[in-house]
Amino acid sequence: MDTATQKKIEQRFDRESSAWRDLYRRPGKNPFAYNNKLYRRRYVLEMLGRGTGRALDLGCGAGEYFADLGRAGFSVVGMDFSAKMAALAAEVGGGSARVARAEAGRLPFRTRAFRALIAVGLIEYLPGDEGALREIRRILEPGGRVVITLRNKRCLERRLWDAYERRGWMRRPAAGFFREHELDEFRARALGLGFVDFSHRYCHFYPLTWPVSTALAPLNNLLAHLWEFLFSRSRIPWLGSTIVCSFRAPKSDADV
Repeated sequence: MDTATQKKIEQRFDRESSAWRDLYRRPGKNPFAYNNKLYRRRYVLEMLGRGTGRALDLGCGAGEYFADLGRAGFSVVGMDFSAKMAALAAEVGGGSARVARAEAGRLPFRTRAFRALIAVGLIEYLPGDEGALREIRRILEPGGRVVITLRNKRCLERRLWDAYERRGWMRRPAAGFFREHELDEFRARALGLGFVDFSHRYCHFYPLTWPVSTALAPLNNLLAHLWEFLFSRSRIPWLGSTIVCSFRAPKSDADV
């Protein structure tokens, strides 16, 4: 990913920082609406589990996970590349969470500084996976838990969006600024770097394709909630548009 594209990504998240904060805060007028980000947060926290010591929220955005990580028993540190996101996160932390601004490929932390790490909606905006995964391995304690989200390259709805965009039927503002992942390739990459205990689940479902999903929003929302229940832990790879992956740092250098 070239410097110009990285700059566009930074500018996008600076511009959208408040909107991302509000996405997690506002319940909305319809309590039955399908907010896929809330499912994603639930799965991330379930897969991370409770713990002690320091946890790094890598690509922390506006600090949406800080309170949850604190309740899970961790001392929280947040890091984001976007200046405005980092500023909002610092406000959310209110002194209980430290926030740094840096790039994921060059983390300003000492080796084995953290017991746990989450990276939600981050890695798809990096030029590649290996540099970030090596840095994550470096800063984690032996056996430290990692939870990372990926955009699912095999999702059928994503493939339809690509086709719609090529024909000019829809426009996704962020298209072209992110990468999508094949689960098997990412798993092999992580395990090849010494990580262990890899598991995953799916989220963000689109039962009715666009524009039908918009025209029949109540039905689509109902089905999306049902699909989260039915298919989140399934082996079907083309339904969920996001993959939540969990794995651990090696317990010793000999495991790498």
